[in-house]
Order: sequence, then C-alpha cells, then structure tokens
Amino acid sequence: MFPLAHGIAVDVFVAPDWPDGIGRRVRVEIIRSRRCPTLRYFFHIYDDAETLDLDGMELPSIEAAVAMARHDLGQIVADELMHAGTLNTASRIDVAAEEGQLLASVRFDDLLDS
Repeated sequence: MFPLAHGIAVDVFVAPDWPDGIGRRVRVEIIRSRRCPTLRYFFHIYDDAETLDLDGMELPSIEAAVAMARHDLGQIVADELMHAGTLNTASRIDVAAEEGQLLASVRFDDLLDS
C-alpha cells in the first residue's frame, strides 16, 4: 500500500518489464484505490492566552497531528521572538480528539529535543 497526498492510497503490482542499459524498468499497474481513514484533531493553544480550536483538522494519524502541533508551536515561538522579543517557555499545544479527550501535549521543551 502506497499512501498518496490527500489521504489517497493505492495498491500496486510491480512487475519487471525489460532491461535498459542501467537497470530494470518496471511497469506499475494500479489495482484499486481507496481513501485512507482520517480523524479530526483539535489543536488548543496555551500561550499568554488560551485559544481553543473549534474547527479541527482531518489528519491520517496521531503522529501526523503531533508533527503539526510541533510545527505550529515552533511558528508561534518564532513569531513571539521576532515581534515581541519575548519567549513564553510555558507555551504548549494540546491535541484533542473530536470527543474532547486529550491525546497529546506538545510543550516548548519538546521543541528543544528536535
């Protein structure tokens, strides 16, 4: 199964076709395609103020949601430093499921580990 953009995945059959001077060319045949399951994640920002995400975002996994939260928190921290010249080390983004349960929390300290 090869995942493609926008939650689309395809099963493929790869068969050798013919040799070319460098290696082997392959023929790829799409057998079927289907949408990957996605879930809606909510990103609540806790910085100098509390900003609750009311819309959420559909993503394929919790790992993708945590990666998005890390990226967004990095942007928030960079904007704070650039515009205000201050840094709130207590900043965090909580990732929640549609039902409201907390799934992950990305803190400022987590950005230092990457």
